[in-house]
Amino acid sequence: MHKVYVHVCDKCGFTVETSGLWEFYRDSNGKFKSYGHPIPNSIEAEESGIYGLYGIYYCVDCGKSSQNIVFESKFPVFEKTALWNVRLEPISPYGDGFRPVCEHCGSKRIFLHPAKVPCPKCKEGYLKGREK
Repeated sequence: MHKVYVHVCDKCGFTVETSGLWEFYRDSNGKFKSYGHPIPNSIEAEESGIYGLYGIYYCVDCGKSSQNIVFESKFPVFEKTALWNVRLEPISPYGDGFRPVCEHCGSKRIFLHPAKVPCPKCKEGYLKGREK
């Protein structure tokens, strides 16, 4: 489910992009890195395997975009289809019911998929999303 969404205010035209879900891996230091799509973007990514999925969300409260992990497995997988077809054991807190928060301000008012959200710029219109 790899999609890019464009959200445009119906009053002022303010525009925001969100996207996801994307695969990620952990490098040798444990740092989060984008795995690449549709193929690994490095030999390190390919050898490390896929640890989980992330999305690029937008925060209504602080107006910033952030990369948020949606799911992380205790063990990597080496086939993308395994993320969707196999029951993986999540690392806490990335289990069922987990909801990402803004990495900048901690707000839960973040979104990825199209939603009718008040415009943070003009405060009069609404951001309306569509697939890009």
